[in-house]
Amino acid sequence: MRFGALRGELRGGAVVGQPDQRGKQMPKQKTDRGAAKRFKVTGTGRLRRRQAMRSHLLEKKSSKRARRLGREVAVAAPGDVRSVKRLLGI
Repeated sequence: MRFGALRGELRGGAVVGQPDQRGKQMPKQKTDRGAAKRFKVTGTGRLRRRQAMRSHLLEKKSSKRARRLGREVAVAAPGDVRSVKRLLGI
């Protein structure tokens, strides 16, 4: 006779007479990885994003414009902020 059978265990490892705990917990929230790579949260909780139009064809853009496009800006629209925060799990 197996030692586990003496303790009242089934083959799956659950003890007889106790409820099975697997699958009873709520699933963990997962951060949207695409959003995590695109947005940054500041120390005060604001959301920052990179601007478009900076990846290529920079010869025709003025230096001033290219520098300005290189800076991060705030996510402005309140609806967008709410959506991004949900994606980031904040």
